[in-house]
Amino acid sequence: MHVALLGEQAITDDRAGSVQVRSSRAVALIAFLVVRAGSPQSRQRIAGLLWPDSTDAQALTNLRRELHHLRQVLGDEASLVVTPRDLCWRDTKTCRVDVRVFDHEREAAMATAAAGDDDGIVVHAAAAIAAYRGELLPGVYEDWLLDARSQLERQCVELCDLVCAARARTGDLTGAVRAARRRVQLQPLEEVGYRTLMGLQADLGDRAGAVSTYHHCASVLERELGVAPDPATRKVFQRLVRPGDNGVHHVVPEPGRRSPAPGGRDRARGRPRRKPCARGLDRPVAGHRIAHRDFPQPTGGRRYRAPGRGDRRAAPPGGRHWPAARGDGRLPAVRHRGSTRHHRSCRHAASAR
Repeated sequence: MHVALLGEQAITDDRAGSVQVRSSRAVALIAFLVVRAGSPQSRQRIAGLLWPDSTDAQALTNLRRELHHLRQVLGDEASLVVTPRDLCWRDTKTCRVDVRVFDHEREAAMATAAAGDDDGIVVHAAAAIAAYRGELLPGVYEDWLLDARSQLERQCVELCDLVCAARARTGDLTGAVRAARRRVQLQPLEEVGYRTLMGLQADLGDRAGAVSTYHHCASVLERELGVAPDPATRKVFQRLVRPGDNGVHHVVPEPGRRSPAPGGRDRARGRPRRKPCARGLDRPVAGHRIAHRDFPQPTGGRRYRAPGRGDRRAAPPGGRHWPAARGDGRLPAVRHRGSTRHHRSCRHAASAR
């Protein structure tokens, strides 16, 4: 018999390969007993936790119904111990439960870690991580389940750290990277996992992969929490993108900020950003007097200084200084940064006068 509670909910017969239970409540009952294996649980407490919205009498009736169903499924299996007052789950060789496999392998891994046996850590911790295929009873959100689910997940994360460190000490960086990736999958909002993975990728020479890991971390944090990576993570990233021997300097944009587009608005000053221009295009031609004329005036822009004078003539509100018209009524050609259509409008106005 095989009971799967991590990542799925199923009780199957290994010999026939068929699913033996169809009631989700029956699976939840086994999960409740399995996470407390070896410790008898009173029927009254179990009924109250599994059916909190029912009366005590109705909850006990529901519990008896699920027990009857489980006895039909398990048959002569001795793992489920039933007494008039208590229920208990105990480990047997004939029934394999993934949660219990995880617990046993984890305990063995912690024992070998205390003894300093890296090979034993890798063997047992890897077996426990393989048994953890997902959260406990996925899709079920009951109060009694949340603490047990969180505890199992945290224990698996700790095992990933243990395997990662052990493999790194033995020189198996590829295996350490696999364990670090699994940790990131389990806790995608914990930056310490990303930092560990980035460091291992850099040690393997996969600099591009480490940079990609950082950007993935920044993207997840921005999407889920609306924050940027903390200084410790950014520091690791800055070490990765330092100039190499070729002297190429890498531009590192701040996470969550976009580079300003040319000609856009300066957010700090709240005004249009000036576009680059060729040298000399914002200077008037020498020899022409600068004076205001009653011409259509564009808005914004800089005002010209009259050649040979130290003062600046005032321009009308929102207007510019424009060159004075020649004797024939035509304006001289002036090189500046304004639009050519403004010159045409000025010439037409001068000709009309």
